[in-house]
Amino acid sequence: MKKGKSWILVPAILLVLVLLAVGAAWAGFRHYSSKLNYVALEEQAPVIVTAPPEETPPVSEEELAQLEDADQKLAANLETPAETPDNGPDVMNILLIGVDNDKLATMNMLGNADGEVILSINRKTKEIVMTSIMRDLYVSIPNAFNTKITLAYHHGGTATLIDTVEANLGVKIDNYILVNYINVTDIVDAMGGVDMELSETEIYYMRKKIDNICHLLNLNPADYYLHENQAGMNHLNGVQTAAYLRVRSAEINGVTNDYGRTERARKVLSLLIEKASGMKLTELDAAADTILPCITTDLSQSQLLDLVVKAPQYLKYRVVSQRIPVDGTFYGANFYGSVLVMDPEANRQFLQRSIYEGIHDAS
Repeated sequence: MKKGKSWILVPAILLVLVLLAVGAAWAGFRHYSSKLNYVALEEQAPVIVTAPPEETPPVSEEELAQLEDADQKLAANLETPAETPDNGPDVMNILLIGVDNDKLATMNMLGNADGEVILSINRKTKEIVMTSIMRDLYVSIPNAFNTKITLAYHHGGTATLIDTVEANLGVKIDNYILVNYINVTDIVDAMGGVDMELSETEIYYMRKKIDNICHLLNLNPADYYLHENQAGMNHLNGVQTAAYLRVRSAEINGVTNDYGRTERARKVLSLLIEKASGMKLTELDAAADTILPCITTDLSQSQLLDLVVKAPQYLKYRVVSQRIPVDGTFYGANFYGSVLVMDPEANRQFLQRSIYEGIHDAS
């Protein structure tokens, strides 16, 4: 499928899945896995989500009608949810979370989860399915309130976000991997950069993003600027790639805004996966020292070892890229800011058929 969700800084993350990365350095497996930030969900500080977000309430009759319709859809979805399949031995669902927090270059404060991707490994269909979730999707935080899915993490952290994904989309999440978007700079540099086709408009809008990133990292933005006359194929370093991932206004494949940001994210992600699969063990070994400390996850050492052992097999799987909500199953509304109101049942069915059965047709 084309189109997709927010900018998902997560390209880096999947790469780590390739993490496999370290793939095979069997002898040093414990050494590598210890570099990850392991945080089990039950070890996180409990967050009780009770207060609704401080948003400007709808004022027009149209907005009020949209809000009522959206809330009714979500209530019906939670009251009579479709059966959630058991992942069993064949399917593993990992929620990739890209946190956007411009205040800090670390994850010491909750930001917004502007990048969310369900990475599904299906050993039966031999597919890796990447389902990006639009950041403005209107969802219900279980036992709390309705809001954009990007704010589920902001209000309640990782566990709340996972509960929200499961309750609204009908899939079981096995594990999570989380990265702050600013870490993309280090991860891409560790992989040697990426070759990317850029338009003049993309280069123009990247400049402001480069300014922002360099301010956070205390770098000179002039060292990273590209100029419009450089449109075409460019070799991007980490700062430039992170800026590219955040561009919203420039068109790509006929779409802009968050749809365009997801197009860019999946484009970078595919390049990183391709590059990782062609790297020598010594190159992966060197990259791992930089990449792994950027990752927070609840994947255990045994799970990581299983991914490492099966990495060569998984890298041969067909990669499917798609997005929720699916075309024709949602509409844009303007209460609490811009939101996407989905048909929950249609999107549940699509997601379950795609992940578990290998059927990717939205009809």
